[in-house]
Amino acid sequence: MGTNGSNTSPAHARGRGLTDREAAPLLGVATSTLPTWRARHKGPKFVRLDSRSVRYFEADIEAWLQAHLVDPSRAAEEAGV
Repeated sequence: MGTNGSNTSPAHARGRGLTDREAAPLLGVATSTLPTWRARHKGPKFVRLDSRSVRYFEADIEAWLQAHLVDPSRAAEEAGV
């Protein structure tokens, strides 16, 4: 704990970590997609708690989604449409 009595660890500041089952609907994918993405080094950042447990934070999910937004007008220009 911090000197003021509050928990100031980075994980605590980010809120409660989400399981695959909780994170998948936020990403619009099946729960089984997340382990596949991790194995392929894709998807949002996550915290590995041990060899079988991981957690996602909503801020990391949001950041990943923002980074993958596609502007339809730019996508058409890039595709030569």
